[in-house]
Amino acid sequence: GTLLQSKSRKYYVVEVLGGGGFGITYKVYANEMIGNISQKIFFVIKEYFIKGCFRTENGISVSYASNLKNEFEQSRTDFVLEADRLNKLGKLSPNIVKVNEHFDANSTSYYVMEYLGNTSLLQYVHDNGGCLSEENAIKIIKTVCDAVNHLHSNGILHLDIKPDNIMIFNGKPFLIDFGQAMFFKNGKAKGNCQIGGYTPGFSSAELRNGSVTTFRKDLDIYSVAATLYYMLTGEEPDDAATISKKKIYVGLPDQTCDNICSAITSAMSSNVAERPSDINDFICQLGARG
Repeated sequence: GTLLQSKSRKYYVVEVLGGGGFGITYKVYANEMIGNISQKIFFVIKEYFIKGCFRTENGISVSYASNLKNEFEQSRTDFVLEADRLNKLGKLSPNIVKVNEHFDANSTSYYVMEYLGNTSLLQYVHDNGGCLSEENAIKIIKTVCDAVNHLHSNGILHLDIKPDNIMIFNGKPFLIDFGQAMFFKNGKAKGNCQIGGYTPGFSSAELRNGSVTTFRKDLDIYSVAATLYYMLTGEEPDDAATISKKKIYVGLPDQTCDNICSAITSAMSSNVAERPSDINDFICQLGARG
């Protein structure tokens, strides 16, 4: 396979995992010596490759049209910043994807993440009969909430929580894809306030206008509740524009206990005042028996 080389090791590309607005992700391996035994260890590498880029004649190096120069370099700086932030984020919680290093090669930039298998929560639900038991769904969502709590405590909003962005690896959920995350200091956004995308069913209505200027935990809590709804039903919830309490109650399985129904409906309410203001409040609502 193609070789990608950082200062510390050689990575061999196994396959392309996907592509997004900022780049392409690859499954790779490196040979590590443990004692005198060589071990093949898997990683994920994200390559900076924006719209308008192309490969040069060697098929590996990245180039771009001359009118893209400013955009390419500016966004590349953001890409490297994203790697640095992710590196710090991974230290906050065991259930946030870890970033190992970033490096420049082939006229572009790369960063290296831990490999978390290829089963997203979306796939996991599909593979487990189309929906999960209440017990299993609550166990997963509480671990996700713990990771989100670490983010919020450090002034970070993820803003793209959905079953596609949670990997299930060795039975545990991991939060991935911080491409839309926003960082706040003293309640003020650091950097760009524009949001890159909106996912019908999992994004709250406020994200549709494409910008976030205040540190609002309820935007992530909405997405967490929508993800729990998906696990319990196997169905994506209706878009925020058309969702209603009635639709949520009707959609949830009959045996779903009352506190879970009410926790999801309040977190996904179109009335922001009804949403829990903190992820711990949401967890408490889920666990409150009676």
